[in-house]
Amino acid sequence: MMNPDGSVTPTGVTEQVAADAVIMAVGQHADLSLLSALPDVAIARTIRWWSTGIS
Repeated sequence: MMNPDGSVTPTGVTEQVAADAVIMAVGQHADLSLLSALPDVAIARTIRWWSTGIS
């Protein structure tokens, strides 16, 4: 939930969403150790950069 001052307060509500890939935003840091135990999950710590050609 977004507060009037722009800060975020967790609501405690969770939701499951099926996905083929999850991309973390720049600047986020997460403990991925829980995911490493899952056989169908690959964790790649790489940076991919591409140019859109728009200036």
